Amino acid sequence: QVRILEKIGQTETKVGIIGDKAQSIYGFQGADAGQFDAFNLPGIVDYNMSDNRRSTNQIIDFLNLIRPGFAQNKFNNINGERPLVLVGNMQSALIKSKELCSADLIYSLSYKNIVSNVMKKKMSNGVPTNDLLKSLSEKDSNKERQCLISACIKATEFAIHNRFKDALKELEKTLSNKDTARKEALKRLTLLVSRYNEYSNGSLLEYHSFINANIKGIPGLRTGGIQDFYSNCTYCQLAVCVNIIEDNSLHRTIHKSKGDEFDNVMLIIDKEPDLNFLFTPNLDNNEDHRVFFFFLSRAKKRLFISTPTLTGSNRTKLAQLPIIVYDLIE
Repeated sequence: QVRILEKIGQTETKVGIIGDKAQSIYGFQGADAGQFDAFNLPGIVDYNMSDNRRSTNQIIDFLNLIRPGFAQNKFNNINGERPLVLVGNMQSALIKSKELCSADLIYSLSYKNIVSNVMKKKMSNGVPTNDLLKSLSEKDSNKERQCLISACIKATEFAIHNRFKDALKELEKTLSNKDTARKEALKRLTLLVSRYNEYSNGSLLEYHSFINANIKGIPGLRTGGIQDFYSNCTYCQLAVCVNIIEDNSLHRTIHKSKGDEFDNVMLIIDKEPDLNFLFTPNLDNNEDHRVFFFFLSRAKKRLFISTPTLTGSNRTKLAQLPIIVYDLIE
């Protein structure tokens, strides 16, 4: 694509390249921040747009520390509050940030899809560390059972997020009669959503029984690894692994907030070592650092960072930054 644009610019028309390499966060889709610097045409003119028209002075100062090579100007020159690091459980951090924001909305952004879903469901315990839907497909050798259980979970969560077309498609995959698939899928989805409270707080084994009794008869579980998996996992743990492609909720992944801005935002750091992007930022070569920087730049008025723990050495480092540390009472 870049080579095509270069050819067009050499012979046919003027080409303008607009962007910010520090916000290149789609490396998993083939994006390469280095291409931005390397792009060149004869007679090309470079312009730097360094005015920040979004954030308060305190947030801009914080951004400039992380990205010293490209200082942002305080166009609006509006003073606000210093960014706040909240140490403790992320649900407690959200509660505290809401208190500080009064009646204003606060958006939480996280790197992982699971974490954003955990925030939506206000889940504090038993947060999965890996994709349990993938584990289900690997552990359950009965294809029919595994596919139906997985499809029902996905469809229910899609519907809860008003993604009804996606929900019906998910259920239609499990139906063999294509002439009646849409009607039957709608019937099943209605039942799953209307009786959500009956199974949403139970184990996956209990969910299996619910599906077997109300949706379709499926094979039972043999004693051993697969039964242990169904017994030890909850419906909620698998539900937070569902990926909502278009997510406009208050809690979303950083990649799903591209182009957005919010008055009050909270970055969720799910493991303390990720705080290194504040101490030794490397936006040129580390995409994780660019992802976190991108999040911070979404904030207009208030900025919060939630971290589960904070060692003494990191606490000392934070004391050197224009930021406030607050320890939550669990």
